[in-house]
Amino acid sequence: MAGAFLALALLESLVFGVLAWGAYHALSVYLVRWHLEPVLELVAEVDRDGDEAAAAVLAQLADDMDIKIYRDGAGPTKYIPAPERGKPRLTRLESERYALSWRSKQGREYVLVGKIDDFDDLEEVLLQAFLLCAAGGLLAAVVFGLTLGRRISGPLLTLARRIRDGENPGDTPELLDRRDEVGLLTRAFAEREGELRAFLVREQLFTGDVSHELRTPLTVLRGGLEILEAGRSMESGPDASILARMTRTVDSMSETVNTLLLLARRPEQLERGALDMTALVCAQANAVEQAFARRGLAFEIDAAPGIVVRGHAGLAGLVVRNLLDNALRYAETGGVVLRLDAEGLIVEDGGPPITENLRERLFERGVRGGNGTPGSGLGLALVRRACEHLGWAVNYRPGPDGGNVFYVRFRCRF
Repeated sequence: MAGAFLALALLESLVFGVLAWGAYHALSVYLVRWHLEPVLELVAEVDRDGDEAAAAVLAQLADDMDIKIYRDGAGPTKYIPAPERGKPRLTRLESERYALSWRSKQGREYVLVGKIDDFDDLEEVLLQAFLLCAAGGLLAAVVFGLTLGRRISGPLLTLARRIRDGENPGDTPELLDRRDEVGLLTRAFAEREGELRAFLVREQLFTGDVSHELRTPLTVLRGGLEILEAGRSMESGPDASILARMTRTVDSMSETVNTLLLLARRPEQLERGALDMTALVCAQANAVEQAFARRGLAFEIDAAPGIVVRGHAGLAGLVVRNLLDNALRYAETGGVVLRLDAEGLIVEDGGPPITENLRERLFERGVRGGNGTPGSGLGLALVRRACEHLGWAVNYRPGPDGGNVFYVRFRCRF
């Protein structure tokens, strides 16, 4: 901003210099005319009257003033076109010599050529004065521009620094109480900051409250299933399969509720440690293997052994589980491949490629694929939030032979 004020100051100085030069030129012309025009009028009057005595006096005066008088084309008249009848024309022949030409009503042409020593001295003084004023004006404009720029940009830089550091602009009275544009901007930022903080608090409270309230009925369901398992012999048959599936569903819901409670926290409040991703990925794959089989989809897992990263089991499980659920939901032909290596996690499916207009918003809340498959559009949004909490990165690209590829990059590895 100081640079903008400096540029403005330089522009103002340039305009001032042009105006000063114009004033200097106008004053110079006025002084020369003031010096020569009375002599020109006197010459025309003497010629008109034919007074020889006056002509002699005029000749002596012109000699004393170092002025040459030319009439009717004599002397340098051919180089100085005489104007039409009216106002005399002033021409500068050299740096110190001027010519004043005029045509009288009788049609006579006059040219006065003179060297005005006094005016040269005055011209030098005027030029120095104008240059001094221009330099002083330039210096004053630069100082004023820099001072004003710092005075205005200083509070703005302070406001920007506080916002960048995550501080509330409303906690800065010296900016909040200002009665200028900076104060208005600070109050607008403070109001918006308050609204965003209130929204985040409401979201965290809602997520935490709902998750907390769901834990009790899930615990009751889990206890009832354990009683059924203990009281009945279901080692085989359809009832045993149904009970096992119900148990896995309740366990998955309980894990999801706990994960939502984790997402309600700030990322820096999350406890991270060494996480065996190979074991976690294999466990999640085993949990959904039958679901893929029921849909007639091939499911392949390629997990490198001994992959340990820095993370949280609950959030990492949410990432893998939702990516697999997304592939199960949208894959139509072919199969699904789950790969794990030291760099990250990849889930490939044979579903129709996601359209261009959806790719940029794919990880936003409520965005769903365009094949009409039912869903809430929250799975991939939860994946992104979990990755942000873990310090990971999730992205999408279309498969080389069709289909879709979701890949997660581990940024924190052991």
